[in-house]
Amino acid sequence: MTRWLTPGVQTGCALVVLAAACWFTLFNQLGAGPMKVWDESRLANNAIEMVETGDLLVTRYDGEPEVWNTKPPLQIWLEAVSVKLLGIQNLAFRLPSALAALAAVLVLFIFVRRQLGDLWGAVLAVLLLLSTAGFVLVHGARNGEYDAMLVLWMLASSLTFFKFVWRPDEQKWLWLTALFMVLGVYTKGIHGLLLLPGLLIYAVAVGRFKAVFGQRKVYAAAALALLSISTYYIAREQLQPGYLRAVWNNELFGRYAEVNEGHSGNVFSYLVVLKWWTVVLLCAVPILCFMKGEDRRVGLFAIVMAASYLLLISLSKTKLEWYATPAYPFLSLFTVVALRTLVTTLRPKAAWALPAVIALTCALTVLALSTMVSRVNRSDEPVTAEERLPRQLAAFRTAFPGTRHIVLGAPSYQGPSLYYEKYFATRGLLIERQRIERLNLQPGDTILTSVEPIKRKLRADYDTKRIFLFEGMEGQLIRKPGATHTTAGPASLIGG
Repeated sequence: MTRWLTPGVQTGCALVVLAAACWFTLFNQLGAGPMKVWDESRLANNAIEMVETGDLLVTRYDGEPEVWNTKPPLQIWLEAVSVKLLGIQNLAFRLPSALAALAAVLVLFIFVRRQLGDLWGAVLAVLLLLSTAGFVLVHGARNGEYDAMLVLWMLASSLTFFKFVWRPDEQKWLWLTALFMVLGVYTKGIHGLLLLPGLLIYAVAVGRFKAVFGQRKVYAAAALALLSISTYYIAREQLQPGYLRAVWNNELFGRYAEVNEGHSGNVFSYLVVLKWWTVVLLCAVPILCFMKGEDRRVGLFAIVMAASYLLLISLSKTKLEWYATPAYPFLSLFTVVALRTLVTTLRPKAAWALPAVIALTCALTVLALSTMVSRVNRSDEPVTAEERLPRQLAAFRTAFPGTRHIVLGAPSYQGPSLYYEKYFATRGLLIERQRIERLNLQPGDTILTSVEPIKRKLRADYDTKRIFLFEGMEGQLIRKPGATHTTAGPASLIGG
């Protein structure tokens, strides 16, 4: 048995497990699902317009400077590069997030492997993270949004700070911490700094505050980081007057001190969102009492990071479930250290300990992969009317391959409609978006819409012929305005 468990064989098996888990949870069919209404389609439009205008500092939406999505543009920059390489397709906007999630997984794996000297503990930490829906699905690794990139920089900055706490003479850890924090802010604004209180608490808790913060270089690194951050905000304000006010309303006071866009909740909301991770969080203190040595250093660090971050976001008036995402890597790390402590405390016989750990890890791999793959497949199914747009428009093109121009009756928020206008324009179909308050149709126009008020207005104000029906979307050929006669062309209808 021992010869089959040599370090080389174990490393090879671990890498195979890691690669399989990452592929099936992060990359398999990454571009298959429809673009999410919030915030994926918005960021995609920002990236497309950045490519179109060449303006790298002021993001735009529908031709105007962005005043709603006011985050700094690192995510948009990366999506714009991806669009230049891959063209306008769903995969281009999701790939940067998936790659960031992969990088975060590798950072966690390498940290556990090197800091604790535990290969299978590192694999288990990764599997726990990849089996967490909050990390992979909703606004996570498989979506073209900020949170996967944010997790990467927050995790990297905190782990390099941990190294600096215990090796203050190695200045590279300090400068890497500052760099990753700047990248976190450039990804999602002030959110990238929400681990700072936890870093301070940990340094105090382990008696290393003076050793760390007694160095002048710490303040030099902080000043340089602050200069790098403020440079962008000042430049953006000069190019887009009113930008800082929009940031204050959308990201700072308007989100933390007030309920933003109806996303409310109480101080315990995130304990519900965390589900079984809440058990890990609540059991942390008694488990810490049994930890020793390096396990105690790492375990205390992980739980301080997770708990301090969750406390900060719990005090915010605005609550969104994906705000909890940066806590998951730390909870995964703490769980692995807790299991190591349990194994050490029970002192199992060496003859069966290693095979048992490997068998448990493999079993968890199969369970995590099968569960997450099925959830990934379900998440790719459209939920809202806007998410059905690509399938509906593709069905129309199949039914009317010669049509090159249509009017799309769009809802008030046009993020997905704007995206698919640009998406189909590169594929030979010109789409003109019109809302109900600006409906202006001419004889011979073909309008497609799933919006019920627009359908009613067509029936009331236009003489139309219905030529298409698919999953709630109607296609009407305009005969003339001002009449109320609507007929159907049965030969052209598609059921659905």
